[in-house]
Amino acid sequence: MKPIVKQAEPAALTQFRQIYPEANWEGLRQANPPVYPHLKAQLRQDQGGLCAYCEIDLKPKKSPQEVDDFRIEHFHPKSDIHGHWTLNWSNMLGVCHGGSQRRVTESGQRFTENKRDHSCDVPKGAKALDDIILNPLNIPKTPALFHFDRAMGSMRVDQKACAQTGISAEKAQATIDHLHLNSSRLLRMRQQVLDHLNEQLMTLMDDGLTLQQARDRLALAYLSKNHEGLWPVAFFSAIRHYLGQSAESQLTKENSAPSS
Repeated sequence: MKPIVKQAEPAALTQFRQIYPEANWEGLRQANPPVYPHLKAQLRQDQGGLCAYCEIDLKPKKSPQEVDDFRIEHFHPKSDIHGHWTLNWSNMLGVCHGGSQRRVTESGQRFTENKRDHSCDVPKGAKALDDIILNPLNIPKTPALFHFDRAMGSMRVDQKACAQTGISAEKAQATIDHLHLNSSRLLRMRQQVLDHLNEQLMTLMDDGLTLQQARDRLALAYLSKNHEGLWPVAFFSAIRHYLGQSAESQLTKENSAPSS
């Protein structure tokens, strides 16, 4: 999980809420003119194209028979009648289907029938976990709160980083556990990305670059947003951890670059 900075809510949502302040989620989904696509587009932009929880890339469908591996999640359950959670822009995150949707693109990689292997908002369901897990809108940009094992693809809490930032290490661990961020499906996919990154590092060094030069080049390639403002590869935090200080230097440049 990485920090997310959200931009102002889309005008389409503001207008819809002014007209229908008590609307439910289905009413918004069926609104005409459409509102939901505006929300998805802004969330995708704000999150750099990655799932707010597991950081898999939010894939659009490739054919009419498929569905996007991308939907809107309410961090605090929209079913809670105590408060206006349904139409609250700050309560919305863009997430994947967590392995639960058979019809997503690349379903061979992304779908699993094993419900224990589902992740993100699927195991979270309608549970109110606000005080139990981390909200990506409220975690610091630095230092990173999680470490990743390249061989296994697993993530674990960085106790030192949590102490430095005042973040509860128990809450960080609960985030991994409740969202199933170490499910075998995610371990496999993270491992593939990290193995490929390691192969590229070795190739660059075989071509004569030093270890530092190779890491710097990969950090520039993988931790720079593309022309659409999206991260080029899934699992941002795992890549960040693997590339170490080269990643931190590149992200400092990325964060200080003027907006286009």
